[in-house]
Amino acid sequence: MPRPTRFLDIALWLAILIAVTLPGASARALPNGIEDRDERYPFVVEIAQRGRMICSGTVLYPRVVVTSAHCVQHVAKAWGKRIYVDSYLQPDELFVHVFKQGRMRSYAVEAVNVAPEWRENDTSQWRTARLPHDMAILVTAAPIDVELPLGKADAMGSSLPRPATTGPGRRGLLVAYGGLTCATAEDCSNAGIRRYRPVKIKDAAECFKSRLDREAGLHETLWCLDENVLPGDSGGALLIEDDDEVLRYVGVISAQRGLPPELAAVFGRRESAATALSANRAFIEEVTRSLGYGPASSDP
Repeated sequence: MPRPTRFLDIALWLAILIAVTLPGASARALPNGIEDRDERYPFVVEIAQRGRMICSGTVLYPRVVVTSAHCVQHVAKAWGKRIYVDSYLQPDELFVHVFKQGRMRSYAVEAVNVAPEWRENDTSQWRTARLPHDMAILVTAAPIDVELPLGKADAMGSSLPRPATTGPGRRGLLVAYGGLTCATAEDCSNAGIRRYRPVKIKDAAECFKSRLDREAGLHETLWCLDENVLPGDSGGALLIEDDDEVLRYVGVISAQRGLPPELAAVFGRRESAATALSANRAFIEEVTRSLGYGPASSDP
């Protein structure tokens, strides 16, 4: 098979990495998203670098915040494009902002952990195999006092829903801090507000149907959604209804499927991808258990 052109190489690689910093020209994030004024989802937080919002995140345990790996990855420029390199932000550059009862509290970050499969596959920038592992865990210096998405600190359980076994049409929500409308990257004053957007789960086998997608098992490891997301939303939460119509935290907003923002409008696909927690269970458990979280443990 002939190798794509240099331009397509970059475009393909950037497809999963569109959501760092604020949105680009004429961008919309969580279109028509509903502001979370009633604080239904306080566990979805803002990730900031040196005081500037870069992504969203989810408080899984009191000192554990899950976000996207590319959110904490350094960016270089080549051929006029943003290229993500195998270098990551340091803990002292990052803060977690929690909004509760109209007030913001900042939490210092003590450690940054990136999914090992994400880093192992970094030798090829657009390698499909790394896409299901776009996940990082930030460890805060102090516990964050919010209601947790799992209900209690040992409730991760062994039955996390998986994309391949969850039928299409299941209802869910995306929750994140991306702007509602942004004229330019510098003109996005309404970013940094927690919003939620109803979505439906699509058939992952239909969304990820190329040979490379199948070989990488993307239909098993990525949620496919019927809504676009854009910069600022990465790292936010995907919640879906279980059989009892209770919303469960199952995935991390990763990217709009297919193309970076400047090209997405050409194709007009209403699809986005979320990294499945179930595909990264070993990584999550290794980090959380080292902090004393998980089954048969007490909070540190």
